[in-house]
Amino acid sequence: MEKKTVNVDLISSCICRDAFEIGKRALSRHSYKIDIFFQSTSPFSIYSPVDEGLSRVEAEDLTYGSPWERRLILAELRKNLFERFGNDKRDSFLLLDCTDLSRSVYKLKGDVYLLQTFVLEQNKSILRDYQLEKIDPWDLPRELLEAKLDSFVSDIKQRYDLNRVIMCEAYYVDKYASRDGHIKSFSNTSEKLNDFASFCYEYLENALGKEQIHIIPMPKGVLGSELHKWGNSPRHFCPEYYQYLLSAIDCCMCDYDRQDEEQMLSALRADCESAFEKYYKTGELIAQLEAQEKAHLKELTSLKEKLKNAEAALKKTTLLLNSEKARAQGLVKEIEDIKSSKSYKIGRFVTYIPRKITKRG
Repeated sequence: MEKKTVNVDLISSCICRDAFEIGKRALSRHSYKIDIFFQSTSPFSIYSPVDEGLSRVEAEDLTYGSPWERRLILAELRKNLFERFGNDKRDSFLLLDCTDLSRSVYKLKGDVYLLQTFVLEQNKSILRDYQLEKIDPWDLPRELLEAKLDSFVSDIKQRYDLNRVIMCEAYYVDKYASRDGHIKSFSNTSEKLNDFASFCYEYLENALGKEQIHIIPMPKGVLGSELHKWGNSPRHFCPEYYQYLLSAIDCCMCDYDRQDEEQMLSALRADCESAFEKYYKTGELIAQLEAQEKAHLKELTSLKEKLKNAEAALKKTTLLLNSEKARAQGLVKEIEDIKSSKSYKIGRFVTYIPRKITKRG
């Protein structure tokens, strides 16, 4: 069957974008053309007022980042994200996720906010004249959060067919698969980040219409990966997740009846969860084998120590025996020397004569 080419826009973290590369082995009915990808973008900063000074920053004023990364920063400074998407995108699919919405923001003078990102930190020289107050998004006023999310929804509705909007419910994970197969925990927990992302998903899905948009839930048990191409992170997952996500995206693009779509997504999710169960079982088996090996090594070390102590005791006993043997040999020699001495023989003669005379008498 010939694959249908579809246009895709992403307002997302790296998660959705990685699905098209890391998950590319997944069977799909479509070929994809990614038109626009904006990462590290948040309504809580994009819909804040424009700072006049920062709006004049140009790409050449930035000291770090690829051309694409610099475009992200310029959109953040000029607050013109959707102007870059155009006014009519009804033939394109839009993919969303909310993990970047859990990032902290910097509050500048007035009500100007900037999303804290690695690229912004590397270009922080443009903010040298500003006092920055770092704020976690869940500490922002609720009415401000809802107002910014409403503006985001309004821009989406103006441009996209809601039947072509796909919400990918991704979250930070607390555990990862190490390169040697262990299941390990990240040093920091993600509970607050995920709670806030969950609030954003729920709000946006209700505002956009759960009955209209497509929603791809995150399977249980997903793990980060120490072997991920971008490094080990709570948002960089094992390949099985991206294969699931791309297959689920492909399913949402097929115009299935929504009930059939839900059944297909449920089956894909179950397969993904089963794959991660194998990771956990493998990790448990490796941990058990290593525990057994550790116990055996401990036992072997104990036996070696006992053998070492026994050898030392044997050596000590041997030295003692040799010493006693030498002393005994010395005594024997001393006795033999006495017996062979002249005085000993005279003494023996003197004591012998009286006994002889007495016996005769």
